[in-house]
Amino acid sequence: MDVVGHLRNPDYTGERRCMPCTVVNVAVVALVTAGLAAVGRPFVAGGAALAGLALVALRGYVVPYTPQFAPRIVAALPVPDAWFHRDGAVSPDGGQPGGDGSLADANELSGEAVLRRLGEAGVIREDGDRIVLDEEFERLWHGGMDQLRTGSELVAAVESFPGIEAAEAVETDDGRWIDVQGQSRLVPRPVAVAEAAAVWAMPDGVRDEVALAAARPLRQFLEECPVCETPLEASSTASCCGGHRNPRQTPQETLVCPECQQRVVTLPRPQS
Repeated sequence: MDVVGHLRNPDYTGERRCMPCTVVNVAVVALVTAGLAAVGRPFVAGGAALAGLALVALRGYVVPYTPQFAPRIVAALPVPDAWFHRDGAVSPDGGQPGGDGSLADANELSGEAVLRRLGEAGVIREDGDRIVLDEEFERLWHGGMDQLRTGSELVAAVESFPGIEAAEAVETDDGRWIDVQGQSRLVPRPVAVAEAAAVWAMPDGVRDEVALAAARPLRQFLEECPVCETPLEASSTASCCGGHRNPRQTPQETLVCPECQQRVVTLPRPQS
């Protein structure tokens, strides 16, 4: 019988491990161990340390209700944010694998400038208290996604955009990506399909450096995965048990494809 495999809980470990929860639980195990040693129970202390650390490694945490208090404790500590960031493979958005990234340089243009340009070009318009897509643009956009999702044109389309010298389709355990070479950036294939098709669909007046930057916020209008057409599901950037890998940031709401298992949209945080 695989005892270790039986004890391991993948929901709270691996990529889903919450670092604040882990740190707090290791500290609790250390305190319990020190207390037992101080009262003359060294062997019990050693056993408690081994058992506690094993459970943290395999289960995620040992103290009940850890997710409700650990992130707040860590957020209050006067230590750098980087202490609770896990280094790993280069992700689409410069963080951990699983982000949605973008073909555009995130620093190119402000979101307000992009949305203003889209409004001026007639790509988006107000409908009461909502912002909606122009029907003709939406038709062209979805037509472009239909063409790019199944063919080999995607890489060629990405390579034609300003600032992108080369691109390559890659597949990893985390999903299917477009490697924007020379920029250390992996972009999820669904995101690349949506953004490339959006650039294709832009009116002539937006066919410049704004077009690619504008494709990023347009993903908020997606309801289905650009690759497999599976309805997107609401999720968030909260990790594992409800905590967050960066305890000093509020988790963001996201839209993910349950079939491709990749994030397609990260919704902006509400303005305070």
